[in-house]
Amino acid sequence: MTRKIDHLFVYPVKSLGGFGVNQAAITAQGFEFDRRFMLIDENNRFISQRK
Repeated sequence: MTRKIDHLFVYPVKSLGGFGVNQAAITAQGFEFDRRFMLIDENNRFISQRK
């Protein structure tokens, strides 16, 4: 069975909005620039857009 990718999104900051791309390089860590950063509060706790 052949599968086709219809949409590809990259999310540079974990749990924040991403953006669509036409292509993405694959590195040892996954897609280039995807989830490379995350936000933390003053207590070094992860901050999510859901909160």
